[in-house]
Amino acid sequence: MCIKTNFAFTLVIASLILGTGVMLGAVGAHWLSGFAPPNLVETFKTGVHYQIIHGLGIFLLGVLEFMSHLASPENKNLFPLKQFRLARNLMLLGIFLFSGHCYVYAITANKFFVMPIPFGGVAFIIAWFYLALSFFKAMLNQIKSERPMEDRDEVLPGSSKHNL
Repeated sequence: MCIKTNFAFTLVIASLILGTGVMLGAVGAHWLSGFAPPNLVETFKTGVHYQIIHGLGIFLLGVLEFMSHLASPENKNLFPLKQFRLARNLMLLGIFLFSGHCYVYAITANKFFVMPIPFGGVAFIIAWFYLALSFFKAMLNQIKSERPMEDRDEVLPGSSKHNL
């Protein structure tokens, strides 16, 4: 897939996740609440809640991917695209493991489907902390590139630090 269309892929995926999140919210509120015990309905709602939150996170990553294509060359390092994609994929994994298994458990009441849920939560946590680290590194790179030459530790070829 062409790099310039990756943001569109991310936005399509995010939109589908958000749309299905709204649909599943309606299922939980109107259909499931008619026969399932309240604790299972709450589990279903929790799955919807986390799907929507992380769908919005994925949407934001798609917007940032798009913005990276508009950025000037000196600002490209503010948009760590590889890290955005890894965070997106971790969020997708989290939605599948956490929300998906919340849905199946709420409908079947089979405890087997509870086991993968914590792994989905861990995928969410890793995605957000990985993004924080990526933005922190980008910020440090930006600060480093904006420092005046005399403040840098590098020495120009043919000169020493004392000549600067």
